[in-house]
Amino acid sequence: MTQNTALPFINAEVGNWHIGPKYGIAQYIIRFPDAQYGLGVGYRDDSYHTNWIPGFKASRAPELDGYESGGGDVTFLAQFRYRQLTLKMEQDISGNSDGFTAEVAVEHILFGRGLGLNLKANTGFYWQSQDYVRHLYGVSGRNVDTNKGRFFYEPDSALNLFASVNVSYIFDQRWGVHSSYRFEYFDTTITDSPIVDGKNKQALHVTLTYRM
Repeated sequence: MTQNTALPFINAEVGNWHIGPKYGIAQYIIRFPDAQYGLGVGYRDDSYHTNWIPGFKASRAPELDGYESGGGDVTFLAQFRYRQLTLKMEQDISGNSDGFTAEVAVEHILFGRGLGLNLKANTGFYWQSQDYVRHLYGVSGRNVDTNKGRFFYEPDSALNLFASVNVSYIFDQRWGVHSSYRFEYFDTTITDSPIVDGKNKQALHVTLTYRM
């Protein structure tokens, strides 16, 4: 399974409030010279047949014929940044997966620091709790169908490695366009799932940001 996403999104920043997919759903962010802290509500959906991201390409593999995807979660989101180090944590509050995820990223500034063209790279890891991994990649109950290669499977927690490249162009104090490409390498507990046919997922995002 390789997930590929390429779509435009719009974000808005109103004072300390940040609204849009870049921030989950909405975050209240407080900034300091070397750090920032954010709390908010997010929507997390890494599932096959997601309804959250338009244009998401679900796998056509026969193993997925009749498979019922777990779907997305409404989450409580907390994000902390110190200089180039960012920690993002999400906990399901919708009772869907009951899963927790944590992502640690280190930012590498390659070009630009303000108006005009900016180029950055990020490397890090994405940890997913056992509940969340089983929600996405486990096979149980009505989803078990040995005739289609879907045997019972309960994965453990997962630690995925990722790298991303982010290109942005800041027009002025209000408008900016941002694009990012992310490559994420799956933990073996995910690749061993009978509904997974690849070792990674890739995503391309384009967002337009307006600051008030």
